[in-house]
Amino acid sequence: MSGPSLVAGIGFFTDSYDIFAVSLLTAMLGVVYYPGVGHMPLSSDTAIKLATSAGTIVGQIGFGALADIVGRKRMYGLELLLIIFATFAQSLASSSPSMNIIGVVIFWWVLMGVGIGGDYPLSSIITAEFATTKWRGAMMGAVFAMQGFGQLGCAFVILFLTLGFKESLKMSSSLATCADGCAGSVDKMWRMLIGFGAVPGCIALYYRLTIPETPRGG
Repeated sequence: MSGPSLVAGIGFFTDSYDIFAVSLLTAMLGVVYYPGVGHMPLSSDTAIKLATSAGTIVGQIGFGALADIVGRKRMYGLELLLIIFATFAQSLASSSPSMNIIGVVIFWWVLMGVGIGGDYPLSSIITAEFATTKWRGAMMGAVFAMQGFGQLGCAFVILFLTLGFKESLKMSSSLATCADGCAGSVDKMWRMLIGFGAVPGCIALYYRLTIPETPRGG
């Protein structure tokens, strides 16, 4: 992988990690915030999962158009900043008497979706425009292949988190009876799972903000 392709690939890794994590997130939120039931209402579960898709559509259209107007370089990295900010904010979110945790999570997932949506067209275009004709197909394939590694990375993170908190999780025989120490551990797990998704993005952020303008992006 060339430098621009590697930076783009890390973005695709992050995007895929976040999208894959949402199903795990809704399951854990159900345990923590719906004691005695063990799962959230179907409407809330669906709303959280659809929030990312809705944001992605806005991000693809918005960032794609802005990249054509003001240049790839100026926009590349801004969408990653949005993903990182929304990820950290979500991992620190909580409920209050005036705010429901589901609404807060949906808000941050929409913003994260906007960033993810912007990353797809920009990373694809920048990879294609920096690659030579001979290697363009291979570079594009390598960048998109990082989506699979993102899903794998998310699976490993939740596996290690489960192993780390297994003693607390074993205190409960079912999701509905997970309370006190068990629920507290699950609360920590979903925050760590989401928060870790920002780490690859933080690594790639500097290179995205300092990448030169593409040959055809000015």
